[in-house]
Amino acid sequence: MSCVTFFDVFRGYFPRSRVTNVQGATDPVATISPRSRTVQALVTLGWLAALGLLSAVVFAGSLYLSVRAVFLGGEIDVPDVTSRGIEDAREILGRSDLHLEVTSERFDASIASGAVRAQDPPAGAKIKPGRKVRVSVSLGPIKVQIPDVTGQTLRTAQIALQREGLPIGHVTYTHERDVPEDTIIGQDPLPSAPLSPGSAGVPTARPDWDGRVNLLVSRGPEEPQFIMPDLADRPIGQVRAFAERAGLRIGAVRTERVAGMLRGRVIRQYPRAGYPIGEHDIISLVLSE
Repeated sequence: MSCVTFFDVFRGYFPRSRVTNVQGATDPVATISPRSRTVQALVTLGWLAALGLLSAVVFAGSLYLSVRAVFLGGEIDVPDVTSRGIEDAREILGRSDLHLEVTSERFDASIASGAVRAQDPPAGAKIKPGRKVRVSVSLGPIKVQIPDVTGQTLRTAQIALQREGLPIGHVTYTHERDVPEDTIIGQDPLPSAPLSPGSAGVPTARPDWDGRVNLLVSRGPEEPQFIMPDLADRPIGQVRAFAERAGLRIGAVRTERVAGMLRGRVIRQYPRAGYPIGEHDIISLVLSE
């Protein structure tokens, strides 16, 4: 049997065995013995497996190089745009295919109004092209008079602040026993010192103040809380007297027939016994008829 090569397999070559006829002459017959078929199949499978493995290695290598190029390649240094005007900063970042995004504005006596006071990522950091660089813009030094709005109503304080060009920031509410409801009991920043004619504002705010005034507002005295007692089997007159003393109100009242129970007694109550209730809350009752 002749030797089978790689090229023979893929061009359809098959070795031919010789058989002897009855006269003793040999005649080529285009048949393949079982052993030859097995060898050919094994060789073919071996080469196919080798090609498959080679293809997998090539694919994995290409994938690795592509991922490396995407995640590790092409990074650039972030330019320094601090102390630059917004348009200058935008132009500088644009040359590196980076985009500027203004995220905040703060008073800063060391940076001119309208210039970048801080940036993220910082100058020199490595990022990919097309990313955003977030900046905080300076409002310049504080030159406003911060009025004292404590003791005023929220609406009056809002008008006083708007007169100075100051918007209201966060408004926080708290119960205060000795301060009427809707009254300002604190502010941040604190009010400025009185100004002499022609003077600039006296800064009492933090250096990074955003120009908004946060307020603390009273909700008045906190309402007393009670634990709802068990009113079951109590007569309605006794329940009404309790509600009046506790500042509660009797709401819906229904009746049901219960054998062996005196008329006008509490069968069920809402809120149920043990629940917290406050002044002016409503009690609903089901009475026996």
